[in-house]
Amino acid sequence: MENLYKNIILEGPDGSGKSYIGKKLEALTGRTTYHAGGVPRSIKMLLSRADDIYLKAQKPDFIFDRHPAISEQVYGPIMRNSSRISMGTSHQMLKALNPLILYLRPTDEQLRESREFAVNDKNKPDHKPKAHRKLLDKHYPKIIEEYDWLMHNLAYSHQVVQIDPRNKPLVDSILRNIARTLPCVG
Repeated sequence: MENLYKNIILEGPDGSGKSYIGKKLEALTGRTTYHAGGVPRSIKMLLSRADDIYLKAQKPDFIFDRHPAISEQVYGPIMRNSSRISMGTSHQMLKALNPLILYLRPTDEQLRESREFAVNDKNKPDHKPKAHRKLLDKHYPKIIEEYDWLMHNLAYSHQVVQIDPRNKPLVDSILRNIARTLPCVG
């Protein structure tokens, strides 16, 4: 089967299972997961990350755990009242990546459970500063709304697959099918 996608982008709100799915895809394809990290706090940080991502994207074997071309469109307006990347630039970045976008969209109930678990899990240190976590908690419904809107619009020009990451049998089936279309690099 022909390889249709150079890269895979995992997108979704915090706690949606991006890292879990990335590890599963790594095991199935031998690709490396690149963690783009949270929302860049400065233009310099954003440009540095964009350069790094651009260089990595030239080799068609990456799984991106979040990508600024998408996440900045969601989080930028919420965190800073505007995105630091224009929608046109985001589309150009995505066109160059030729990605398969996996939108990890748990149900609202699953998101609440995940957020409560992340906050209450003593074995898992919270990697986000308290002020950042508080802001995310306050705006979580808006984050989901923005992701839903953006993914709907991206689907007109890119392959977007929305999955519920908690449905393990379905996720495993989808990932196996995706892995069959990608060359193994491991």
